Amino acid sequence: MVQIRDAGGLRGGEAVYMAGIRIGSTGEPRLVNGVAHVPVTIYRAHKDALPGGSVFLLSPDPNEKSRQAFLVTACSQGQRDQKDPEVFAGAPTQIEFIAMCGVEKAKELLQDLAK
Repeated sequence: MVQIRDAGGLRGGEAVYMAGIRIGSTGEPRLVNGVAHVPVTIYRAHKDALPGGSVFLLSPDPNEKSRQAFLVTACSQGQRDQKDPEVFAGAPTQIEFIAMCGVEKAKELLQDLAK
């Protein structure tokens, strides 16, 4: 599950990428107390790919510009939320992603996207 302030444009079925590789897809978002909750399915081959501290950035799909996608990267080596280890943070804009992860991680993610 990804919690994100604004899931604008997501309908469900969008791609999830890590390091330029498609590792999963999204489900239909639902609004809970003003926060979008987006279910994410990670493909079995990549089920262990999401370390603690991973953050999902909402972005145009690098392979289909008319659709949205989640780009995910580990921003820290921290642990997942102990209350619910299956919940990850989401950033609806690059500015929010920079605020969550820092400039260097944002540069890395955007460089991966440009490949």
